[in-house]
Amino acid sequence: MIPLQSRSGFTFIEIIIALALLTIVGTSLFMMQSTIFQNLTKSHNSVSNLLELDKEMIDFKLAISQAVQEKKSVADVKVHKEKDNPDVKLDIVIKPIAQSSQLYKNFSKNVFMVQASAQRDQQQDQWFSFLYIPPKKEKEEAPSAKVPKGVA
Repeated sequence: MIPLQSRSGFTFIEIIIALALLTIVGTSLFMMQSTIFQNLTKSHNSVSNLLELDKEMIDFKLAISQAVQEKKSVADVKVHKEKDNPDVKLDIVIKPIAQSSQLYKNFSKNVFMVQASAQRDQQQDQWFSFLYIPPKKEKEEAPSAKVPKGVA
């Protein structure tokens, strides 16, 4: 009887199965990493758009203040900017409030809806806010100085 030789090592089939499993795991990790980077890029663009709009809101607030001081309608105030580096389009406009809303019924002439939008790399972000302009108080006439009767 000839003793069987025991060879240490892996068979060809075991190596192929191990490579297939590593390939499946590696592919799924790569796809997960790719998705994470895409979401990170979208988040970065949204934050950048928000910062750009924040800068332009300063101009918008200044234009609103000027319109109020000049007694013009604030509904006509708009900001539109296009920047090249990075390529971004910014719009800030005042939209009318729906007449069926309770806000319109209570403050129709004092509250406005502000829509701000930014577009960068085919991604558009929109933000909404409300603007309250207090009603103008008419100046009260100063009481005239009355001299009591009998005083010379």
